Amino acid sequence: MTPYEFALYCEAYSENKEADMKERLTLVWLGEYYHRTKKLPNLNKELKKISGESQKVMSNDEMLEMVKRLNQQFGGKVIKGGE
Repeated sequence: MTPYEFALYCEAYSENKEADMKERLTLVWLGEYYHRTKKLPNLNKELKKISGESQKVMSNDEMLEMVKRLNQQFGGKVIKGGE
């Protein structure tokens, strides 16, 4: 290993250790925060806040299109009738 490669390795190791320490500190802080709250919030709602996901409600037409696409992807057959 050359000195340059060793320096890169050391820098990456240092950054990894720092990120690990921040993650642990965040987990401890969140544990204390939730320990002090009177009512624990719903975990799914909290995870959605963190990840930035919003739950979108599909309309009937969107749902039908999704089912048709999935049916086609999985090699399903279209049976016409009843209409």
